[in-house]
Amino acid sequence: MSHGLQIFAADGVTKTFDSTTAVGGCVVDIVTAKSTEITISYDAFDSYRTAYATIIGGVGNAGADPGHDANGHPTITIPVYYGIEFDPAVYMVFIL
Repeated sequence: MSHGLQIFAADGVTKTFDSTTAVGGCVVDIVTAKSTEITISYDAFDSYRTAYATIIGGVGNAGADPGHDANGHPTITIPVYYGIEFDPAVYMVFIL
């Protein structure tokens, strides 16, 4: 694999996520937490998919919440940043 993201289980062999395969998901966004909660809808994907996010930088006090909008498209809700004295959390969003 020359580009993309792969995540492996603790055994180091079992692949649990592969952004290069449609059924394994894909990275779709990088989002920085703001002073207010942010909900983003990914309308390129249907209701069979779900958005997930993980913190890749900064400081966060809560995970991002997956969901679906009124039309069934996956959404992700990014919580507010931890505090002004800390770098805000940066989330990598992917669709499974």
